[in-house]
Amino acid sequence: MPPSSILPAAISSATVSPSPLLQEAPTDDRRRDRRFRSSISALYASVSPTQHTLGSTASMAAGARRDWRWRIAAVAQPLSSSTSPAPPATPGSRPMSTAAPRRDRRWRMELSAPSFSASPSSVSTSPSTSPPTLGQSPTRNRRWRATSQLPSASTPSEYGSSASLFSAPRPLTSSRAGCSASAPGSVPAPVSELAALRSLDASAASPSLGLMVPARVTTASEVWAALGPDNVPTCVMTADAAQAICPKANVPLLLTPARHLVMRAHGSADMRVVRKASELLWSSVKLGTRKKYAGHIIAYLTWCDELGLPTHYRFPAAQNILLMYLRKDVTTLRAGTISQRQFALAYWHRIHRLPWALDKADTRAFEKALAINCLPPLEKRRPVRLNDITVIAAAAAQSEDRAHVAIAAAAIFAFYSMSRPGEVTVRSASDPPTDRACWVHLLDQPSFKAGGPSSVILALPTEKARGTAGLDRIAPQQRHMPALCPVVAVGRHRHVNAPRAGEDATAIGAFSYLGRTGSRNELTESLFARTVNTWLKDAGRDPVTGHCFRIGGATLFFAAGRGMDEIKTRGGWQSDAYLVYLRDNYARQAATFGDLDPTDLFYA
Repeated sequence: MPPSSILPAAISSATVSPSPLLQEAPTDDRRRDRRFRSSISALYASVSPTQHTLGSTASMAAGARRDWRWRIAAVAQPLSSSTSPAPPATPGSRPMSTAAPRRDRRWRMELSAPSFSASPSSVSTSPSTSPPTLGQSPTRNRRWRATSQLPSASTPSEYGSSASLFSAPRPLTSSRAGCSASAPGSVPAPVSELAALRSLDASAASPSLGLMVPARVTTASEVWAALGPDNVPTCVMTADAAQAICPKANVPLLLTPARHLVMRAHGSADMRVVRKASELLWSSVKLGTRKKYAGHIIAYLTWCDELGLPTHYRFPAAQNILLMYLRKDVTTLRAGTISQRQFALAYWHRIHRLPWALDKADTRAFEKALAINCLPPLEKRRPVRLNDITVIAAAAAQSEDRAHVAIAAAAIFAFYSMSRPGEVTVRSASDPPTDRACWVHLLDQPSFKAGGPSSVILALPTEKARGTAGLDRIAPQQRHMPALCPVVAVGRHRHVNAPRAGEDATAIGAFSYLGRTGSRNELTESLFARTVNTWLKDAGRDPVTGHCFRIGGATLFFAAGRGMDEIKTRGGWQSDAYLVYLRDNYARQAATFGDLDPTDLFYA
C-alpha cells in the first residue's frame, strides 16, 4: 500500500468548524490594533509641550501622574521595537524615577512581543490588555501593570517565543548514545542538560514552572488537522529510535508528540516540565505492564516503518490509521492479543494528554468484532491440584538441594495463599525489583485461640491492585495434611536458607536460597517453573504455569464449600474477576442445586 494512501481521516466541515490551530488570526484583532495605535497618536498630539515635562505635573494626583508618564513613554517609543532610544527630555524637566521607566520598558516590551495567534504568518501585535486611562486610581493602574505581565505575553525564551503554539521553535535534543530518541539534524545539548532531561527520579532538580500556562482542551479533530510535515518533532518517532530507549519501560514516556501538541496539552515547551507532568499517569501501571506496553508500541512503529507512514501521522493515531493497524492480524490472533495492542496505544495517548480516537461506542463495536473474527480463546489453564502439590512436596523432601526446598515452599505457599507468581519469585536474579517481598516479610501468625490452626504470612510491600498499600498473603496451617502444610514447608525453608551472619534480611528475597557454593540467589520465575514442571513430568502430570497456583487455590477452597465472598477477600480480588479463576464449578453447582425436594414445589 503506498504511503500516500493513508492519512488522518478528514472531518466533515458541516459539523466541525475550522481548526483554531491552523486558521488565520481574526481580523477583529488587527482592527483593534490599528484603532489602538490611532488613539495613542491622537492622544500624543493633544498633549501640550509643557505637559511633556514632568516638572509641570507636580500638582497632579499620583495615579494621574503615572498615567501621563505612561502616555508620554508609549508614544515616544515606537511600537515595532522594544529597544529604540527614548526621546530627549525637555530642558528644565526633572528626570523620571527609576521605577517609572522600568514599568514603561516592561509595558513597551509586552506591546512589542507578539501575542498568541493561530499561525506563524499572522502574528498579532495587539496588547493582551487595554492601557490605563486618565483618572484611574493607582490601585487599578497597578492591577493593569500586573495583568500585562501574564505568561501569555511573555518575552522570548530559550524554548521559543510564546507568539504561537504552532510556530517552529528550536527543538530540544537528546543523544542516541544516552538511550533516548532525538530530533534529526539537531545540535546535541550539553551533558548537564541531557542528564536533567533524562532524569526520571524525584532526586532530580525541579524544573522551572515559569513558562507554564494552563493547558487547553484539545479535540481529536483539532489534533489531526494540526498534523503535518512542518510539525517540530520532540523525538524520533521510529521503531529503531524506540528500541534504543532504555530502560524499555520508558518508551511510552519518552516518545513525545510534536512540539505544538506538547505545548497545547501541557502548557509548556520545557520537556522537563512535560515529562514530570506525564510521569504520574505513566506510573499508573506496574513496571511489567509498562514494559509490555512498550513492546506493543515498538511493534506499531515497526508497522508504520514498513508501510512508509510519515512520522508526523504516527502519534497521536487517527481513527482510520488506528483501526487499520488493529485489524491487520485479526484473523490470525486471539482477541486478548489484539486488545492488549489497543490498551498499549491508548496508554500512550492517556499519559500525553491527547484524545483517543475510539469513543465508548466504537470500543464496544470493536470488541464485538474481535469476538466474531478472532481465533477462539485458548483452553483455560488447568488449576494446580492437591495431587500436584503432593508430587512437589515429595520431590523436595528427597532432595538435598536448598534451591529445591525454597521452590517447594514457594509453590505450596502460593497454592494456599492464592498468590501471583511474581509475588514469590523475581524475573531477573541480577536485577530484582526493590519493592519485592523480602525475608523479613515472612511472618508467623499463631492461632487466636488455643488449639486452633496457625498460619504463615507474606506481607507484600506493594500489590498489583493496591499499590504501595500492599497486601498480606496468608497461608493457613493444614494439620490434616502435614506433608502438604504451608506452615511446615515455609518453616523448613526458613531454617535451611536462613540469612547468614552479616546478611541483611531486608535486602534478600523472601524465597531466596543458598546455592551449592554458599552464595545467596534470588528465586527466579524461570527456575521455579522449570523445576516444578520437571517434577510433574517425571510423575506423569501435565505441566503448569505460575498462575495455575493462584487458580488452584481458589478452586480448592471453592470445592471445599468456602464462601465466594471469603475467597474473593482472601485472594485479594477487588472485582468479580475472581469468578474466572474458579474451576470444577460444575461439581459445586451439582452439590448446591441437585437433589431438589419436590415437596411443595408443585403449585399453580
